[in-house]
Amino acid sequence: MRSGIGFSTEAVLLLLGFAYFAIAPRPAWASVEPHQASPPGAPRSCTLIVTSPNGSESWMVGQGYEITWTSDGCAAQIDIDLFRNEIKCLTIGQNVTNVTGANSFPWTAAQCGGEVFGYKVRIAAAGTEDELGRSYASFSVGIGGACCLMDGSCFVAPEESCDASDGDWQGAEILCAPNPCPQPTGSCCFADGHCTEANHSDCTGAGGLEWTAWSGCDPNPCVPFGACCYLDGHCTFLAEAGCSAEGEAWQGALTTCDPNACPIPTGRCCFSDNHCAELTLIECNNQGGFNWAPYAGCDPNPCGAIGACCFEDGACRVMTEDECYAQSGSYLGNTLTCVPNNCPQPQVCCFPSSDTPICEDLQAPICISRNGIPEGLGTTCATYSCPLSTGSCCFPDDGHCEVLTWPACRVTLHIYWQMGGTCDPNPCEPPQACCLPDGRCWFYPPVVCQAYGSTPEGVGTTCDTYTCPQTPTRSTSWGRIKGMFR
Repeated sequence: MRSGIGFSTEAVLLLLGFAYFAIAPRPAWASVEPHQASPPGAPRSCTLIVTSPNGSESWMVGQGYEITWTSDGCAAQIDIDLFRNEIKCLTIGQNVTNVTGANSFPWTAAQCGGEVFGYKVRIAAAGTEDELGRSYASFSVGIGGACCLMDGSCFVAPEESCDASDGDWQGAEILCAPNPCPQPTGSCCFADGHCTEANHSDCTGAGGLEWTAWSGCDPNPCVPFGACCYLDGHCTFLAEAGCSAEGEAWQGALTTCDPNACPIPTGRCCFSDNHCAELTLIECNNQGGFNWAPYAGCDPNPCGAIGACCFEDGACRVMTEDECYAQSGSYLGNTLTCVPNNCPQPQVCCFPSSDTPICEDLQAPICISRNGIPEGLGTTCATYSCPLSTGSCCFPDDGHCEVLTWPACRVTLHIYWQMGGTCDPNPCEPPQACCLPDGRCWFYPPVVCQAYGSTPEGVGTTCDTYTCPQTPTRSTSWGRIKGMFR
């Protein structure tokens, strides 16, 4: 059935919360494709996932890399091989120690037959061809060389990576030191607003303040610079537009910040006994004051109505309640200070994910409000690894279900996986003959068959024993067909 908006079958299943592989018909699932991690007879308790290289990487010949994988319940000794186009072409390591959890093995990248694309790393039990896991998709191994970008910068990369970056590859084994890339000229602006055309190095060497690649000086894009005074009295050297954008006072063309001609303002300075004094920022800090505000006065005294304000990053600052709410903070109360800091501190917040762990440092209430799972005070995403979500994983051979992560499920030649799903009750059904409208037969579970607009033919049916109704045809000749269009 067609409608005004087209959705692929894959999109329909994904919208329903399912991830699946479209498996070509085969009798009773009798074979396993080369990229799968569970060959016939392998115990399902062994789960090995190659995490790097795992597809789309662009590695360089002669550069050192780490092959990484995770393992659970697999052989203690493994062999690591390089495959190209599904054919073994190089032994990377033999009798490598394999432990439960994360593993790595150093490798100096090499090619097979000078070819760049189509590589995968395969891991097998040591001394056998019993595959435990391999790269999920292919990666490339190229010969590195200098790659020049339009701005004159240079980096070393394989030719294909350079092309993908719209760069100009200089050739194999050409380095970036010294920089072989042509340096573009551009407009070089000086403090007095005059412009010259120069490359970036010559511009900065001559005292230029702004440089724009490929830009000329006709018309002159430059404007004069001058001193920009801030409310707290500090000074920076900016163009008038840049100073105005920050809401500060520009002192005029060619005025300088040395010496600093900016007025030093006074403002409100509060003390722990709630008294208020009008001081400069330096005076306020030197006297142990806090909550200084430029140009704010002490009449009426605001200091008794200030307190600790907490922010999402766990920071605490003393200010009035209105100021706190204006900055999206949480006000703890008048007279409360930030010593000690009583604000809720961020902690690891893990979010449901199928492929890549998602971690953010958030306060627990914020984490929960965003459907995350707080992992406890003192945890940080810099040192914590969020677990992948588990879900119901359906197996094609007998329709049984196991609760697995998505990576663990996808290497078992699964049919579909549902995040957060359980196996009680069992949501899986064994595959059966599925007749497509064009008469082809696919051996699919009912949920996939129905997604294709077809009807499952019943439990126990296979494409070997069931004949799908064929689309009616009529014998004719090529001449008659051509005659229909004359």
